[in-house]
Amino acid sequence: MIDDRLRDLIDNERYEEALMLLNSNNIEPTNPNYIYSYTIIYYRLKNFSKALTLIEWLIKDSKSPYYLVSKLLKGFIHKELHQWEEAHKSFLDFYLEFPQSVHRNEAGFLSCLCLEELKKFEEASFLYKKLYTDNPNSNIIDEVLFRWGYCLDRVEEWTLAREKYLEILTRFPESSKKREICFMVGMTYFRQNSFELAKKYFEEASQYDNETPSFLNEMASELLKISGERSVESKKVHSKYDPYS
Repeated sequence: MIDDRLRDLIDNERYEEALMLLNSNNIEPTNPNYIYSYTIIYYRLKNFSKALTLIEWLIKDSKSPYYLVSKLLKGFIHKELHQWEEAHKSFLDFYLEFPQSVHRNEAGFLSCLCLEELKKFEEASFLYKKLYTDNPNSNIIDEVLFRWGYCLDRVEEWTLAREKYLEILTRFPESSKKREICFMVGMTYFRQNSFELAKKYFEEASQYDNETPSFLNEMASELLKISGERSVESKKVHSKYDPYS
């Protein structure tokens, strides 16, 4: 049967052959099974404009078995086309419409990343807050906290940003991002002129060194030196005006 052959070709990533099979048969133009197959094929072949046209047709019927997956795929197509505003809205719509979906957290997170692409960091931080509040123990909560902290960092909410970074260190002490997080915490203190505390976290960031020092290590080392110098200088200034020193 064509369905079995088609599924086998798609599963084995033989998309051109799957397309030829569809085109060589008298396919009912409104059959959702075949429309969805065409959509997947065009998406995999990176013909996103055709895939998007078909997706729009599929999501017209909310009772279709392909409705949910098509709504999510629409976001991915817009994302591939770098249509960030449309992608954000599609992922957010999915997040709000399907609270029980296993893909909900992913959709919400992708919606936030699209806002970051648009440089809408304040809006993204509000949405990251919602993701955190809705599911504080999701399987991607460490990534949510990190990106939330980053967005707060970008709008100069350094104390709040630091809270998110430090929560990751508390909840996920073995995080693969530990060096990066320590560096980011150090930067929040550095920007607030708390050089002694900045120095502490830059020192910690510098400890997580692989065989080849990374760019992040080099930055941490350089900022560690600057923080140390400024910390000494700030102590000198403080002692100069401190009547008890």
